[in-house]
Amino acid sequence: MTKQTVPCTLCGANDSRFVFHIAGIDIRDCVHCDHRFADYSVDANHLGRVYGDDYFFGGGAGYQDYLASGELLRYQGRCYGQRLASCIEPGRLLDVGAAAGFLMQGFRESGWQPEGIEPNRAMADHARNVFDLPTHVGTLEDYDAPRATFAAVAMVQVIGHVANLSESLARIHDLLLPGGLLLIETWLRDAWSARLLGPRWHEYSPPSVLHWFGRRDLKFAADRFGFQHVAKGRPVKWITAGHGKSLLRYKYGNGWLRPIVTLCDASLPDRLAIPYVMDDVAWVVWRKDCGNVVS
Repeated sequence: MTKQTVPCTLCGANDSRFVFHIAGIDIRDCVHCDHRFADYSVDANHLGRVYGDDYFFGGGAGYQDYLASGELLRYQGRCYGQRLASCIEPGRLLDVGAAAGFLMQGFRESGWQPEGIEPNRAMADHARNVFDLPTHVGTLEDYDAPRATFAAVAMVQVIGHVANLSESLARIHDLLLPGGLLLIETWLRDAWSARLLGPRWHEYSPPSVLHWFGRRDLKFAADRFGFQHVAKGRPVKWITAGHGKSLLRYKYGNGWLRPIVTLCDASLPDRLAIPYVMDDVAWVVWRKDCGNVVS
């Protein structure tokens, strides 16, 4: 496929190659850093259109009932909070894409002092009213906080959704204290299961998801934006059956997997907690490198 001048959302290089179409949107690979991204221009209404209440309660590429996953997310927050606390003394933590505050509550139960950023007002209200957690309605780009404020920043299933990837990573580096930690949980497009499914992989759902990482471009991102690798692994991840069934219906309900989708729909209670056993999700912890200048 002939190269075209479409700037990479991670490194800015102009050389990228077309991979496939999803929902009428071109998916491209950067020739320079290997990042995969959607050739999609984000407008001023993007957040309201994509992350409105339907994203959290309407099924499809989002959630059938986000609040039903609350205790599972709270447990996950505790696990990540303990992992971060094994690397650094707990202090102020910023949760980017905090949603209803469940992860933040788990971080708090692990000794951290969390606050959040969330574009959906109803979700931010839940975090404030139910958990009494400070939560800013908006985006990382418009978040007004001094430099070197936080001991840690968490982006759990968020980095693939940000509108401006380079600006977001540079802003996080700026917000972290010297030696502060960035926790990222993300899907891996170079995992065996993702490669097997190809364009039918559940994470290819633009314009909700705009970026897809593999191991190579994750390392490139750390190096470019001034982070040192600390740790990595696969999370102990649980989801509700309702959320899993909703995603299966959305991606595979009309294809050759339809009988399996129908069987799951009929046999699994929505609130049943099930382990996520696929190999396509991972976490990394990076430390702010005070000697590097972010480009």
